[in-house]
Amino acid sequence: MIRVPAGRTAELSAVRTAYDRATDRGPVTVLISGEAGIGKSLLTASAVTDLPGGPTVLTGNCLELGTGSAPYTPFISIVRELETLLGPESAQPGLSGLLTGAGPRTEDQFGRVALLAGLLDLIHAACALRPLVLVVEDLHWADASSRELFAYLVNNLSDCQVLLVGTYRTGELSAGDPGRQVLAELGRRTDVIRLALTPLTEAAVREQLTGLLGRPPESAEARQVHRRSGGNPFFVEALAGGEDRALSLRALLRDRTAALPPLPREVLRWLAVAARPVPDDLLLDVADLAPDDLGEVLRILTDRQLIVLADGRYAIRHDLLREAAYDDLAPIQQRDRHDRLGTALLRRPDTRPAELAEHWFASGRLEPALRAAWEAAELARLGFAYDEEALLLRRILDHWSEGSEAQLGVTHLVVLEHAILAASATGRAEQGLEYTTAALAALDPIAEPARVATVYVHQGVFRNRLTATGGEDIDKALAVLRPDSDPHLRCWAMATRCIVEVVENRSPDAREWCLDALRLAEELGDEESQGFACLALGCLEDYAGQVDEAVALVRRARAHGLACGNHHVLLTAVQYEAFMLAHSGNHQQAIVLCETWLIETDRLGRRLAKGSLLAAALVLALLNAGRWDEARELGAERLGELPPRLFTAWLRLPLAAVARVQGDREEVARQLEILVAEQDMSSETFRPVVGLQALLALDEGDPERADCILDDALPLSRHARWAAPMAVIVGLVQRARRQAAPRDRRIQAETAARIGEVDKGLRDLRPSDPVLRAELLMYRALTQDTTLPDWDLVTKSWRELDRPYDVARSLVLAAETAFANSNKPGARARLVEARELAVQLGAEPLLERIDALGERAGIGQEAPVDAALGLSRRELDVLRVLAKGLSNHQIAAELFISTNTVSSHLASIYTKLGVTTRTEAAAAAYRAGLLT
Repeated sequence: MIRVPAGRTAELSAVRTAYDRATDRGPVTVLISGEAGIGKSLLTASAVTDLPGGPTVLTGNCLELGTGSAPYTPFISIVRELETLLGPESAQPGLSGLLTGAGPRTEDQFGRVALLAGLLDLIHAACALRPLVLVVEDLHWADASSRELFAYLVNNLSDCQVLLVGTYRTGELSAGDPGRQVLAELGRRTDVIRLALTPLTEAAVREQLTGLLGRPPESAEARQVHRRSGGNPFFVEALAGGEDRALSLRALLRDRTAALPPLPREVLRWLAVAARPVPDDLLLDVADLAPDDLGEVLRILTDRQLIVLADGRYAIRHDLLREAAYDDLAPIQQRDRHDRLGTALLRRPDTRPAELAEHWFASGRLEPALRAAWEAAELARLGFAYDEEALLLRRILDHWSEGSEAQLGVTHLVVLEHAILAASATGRAEQGLEYTTAALAALDPIAEPARVATVYVHQGVFRNRLTATGGEDIDKALAVLRPDSDPHLRCWAMATRCIVEVVENRSPDAREWCLDALRLAEELGDEESQGFACLALGCLEDYAGQVDEAVALVRRARAHGLACGNHHVLLTAVQYEAFMLAHSGNHQQAIVLCETWLIETDRLGRRLAKGSLLAAALVLALLNAGRWDEARELGAERLGELPPRLFTAWLRLPLAAVARVQGDREEVARQLEILVAEQDMSSETFRPVVGLQALLALDEGDPERADCILDDALPLSRHARWAAPMAVIVGLVQRARRQAAPRDRRIQAETAARIGEVDKGLRDLRPSDPVLRAELLMYRALTQDTTLPDWDLVTKSWRELDRPYDVARSLVLAAETAFANSNKPGARARLVEARELAVQLGAEPLLERIDALGERAGIGQEAPVDAALGLSRRELDVLRVLAKGLSNHQIAAELFISTNTVSSHLASIYTKLGVTTRTEAAAAAYRAGLLT
């Protein structure tokens, strides 16, 4: 079976296409180049595995022995294998001896011309038996004779089926090296295919890590590995092996930097200290080099692929190498160089205060470091760069001392208040609580009630984001305020209390709270507080399933946010509207809204705090629209940015749902495990987690365990938003329990009691939300004696909402009802449509259920011709596409499934057919009559 190296599908295809050309038209040469560890050997080995036509594949390796020693090293083993292949009667007399230097040499018998001609004769003779693939690895180490022999073959092979592959490492040969000149000349030939391997993308690194770890990596993990490795597969493998291997790699890289000439090594160290791209004139300023000397040094470092040039600035190629070069300096040298860089940057008018602060902190000069950091934090705030502001304020607080107030001209409390606002803007609730606790300890509620109340309000919001509580903190804020306090501050506290109360969802008086706050805000003309009150009221309407009223209120809140220029109110309103649209069946509108405003969250510096939740709404909308791969990709990307903990929960929820319908049970379990560990499951907000846990147990064929899990979700919420979808899950579980034990009176009684309990909870719900109405309709179809027309009505409601998975699921349930009533034509028609939808979606579990039902009822697709092979219909789908010669990635695209799912199916197919390669699998299928 061909192993496709991560991120190298196109290059692998290019080599195999070159082989096809060679077998069809004659010799083809491929040169594969790239830095050390980029994957040249792995690509080559993968590309020449299982080639059609059963070619002879011979490999020779150049050794790192230096020029002038061990001539012809890579060709000695190739010639010997050719002679063994052809037999003694076809061997060229003395050819092996000439290559190895053994035996007598005469100009007539063993001259260079005879050697070249003899090798060509051997190759042509071998090609008469079958196609030939010759691989010469590490041409950058080849001796002069081997390079010339390789070039001779490129120029003189003709009329034979030969693929000649050479690999070489860029950055190993100096500009004037003869080997570099030979390879450059070969690369300029139009009949030579050049493949320059570039660093892997983040997606490819994620794919490689999945293979190395045996599980998909966390997005943050993949992003960090990609950054540190620079996309080099060898470095990725080392980092995936744990810290010990990473340290060994850094030691290896330190050895590599230590082997540099003195001047290049020094400049590399300066770049490591700079830690960001720097122009050459700054290097001239600090490195004490003449312009010509620096130019030569930079050329050497660039040629060796240790540094890159971008936008006129130089930087070390990847973080691992930068770390190694930085570690090459003693601590005193590190501090000295940071100090010298900071001094040099101080003389440059374009230097950012944040960069100065970084070097002053590293050099130990705290006084200028704090001043630069405070100035940088203010600039960051004005530029909506709240994440940068939060990090700078953190550093100031971490380095605060008795003399800092005099140095900055501001108190520690003022810095804390700025840090609280920055934490709020970036969604860093844990840090925010730390800051509010410190600020409250320093404040006197009698002397400064307004400041104390403000801090209490922020503390309540932070606590709400972490534990869905916080109302008590805001109650303290309101209690601190005196009657003569600023009415706008009181109004803001009341309006914020509404938002917190809605999230807590514990008080039946929440609506009255919201209306009181809204009336006061309107009297004061306070746009910000009106916005908060409208947001809270909109949430309550959404909980009740009154979607039109809810959307109208959050749009009103958005208008208030725009009117007062409050980005928090504005973007929160957009978030709420996006979720409401996604929940209520308007997922296309939600997608457009999210995509538009995600750009704004970046522009306004709220990518993590607001963009994360907006992205979660987009993931939900994509899930409902059936665009599952897009949903998983977006969710994984946003999780990789490490948003605040509560926001990661809202990203993980739809990701777990997508993984479940795609059949990735390990991923579902992983996401749910993280959710349960990080969040308070007692909050109604996270009732869907319990529902997913129950569905996962149901998928695993354990309806009794699923029913036990549901104990944590019952009685139903008083709000339709959570009650209706949970009712459907209860219905699915009780239906499965009854079907699994139709004669068990105890289970029948338990299911009836459970359904009666849920019916009681749904009695007063009258949602206008079409999705909630469809869910209630489906629940009743699951729990009552329903007919086929009843299920068709459920299907129709989902079809009108353009929810393809729910359409397919209800079609299957309808088909089960039809089959139970001996209506095979009705069951067949619904299963055919359901299967078509499931295939398009890549809904593997549902597809397995459809095929199992079809087989049991004898109404599925045509059974396999040779049933003894035991292939499922989905495996047959995969095999049919495989027989076209498509890769795993192409099979996945054609069948609308993931590449991991393709690999899983192929493993099962190989086992059932008793084969080990794709070619053998296709041949076995043809022999059995499965394919025509």
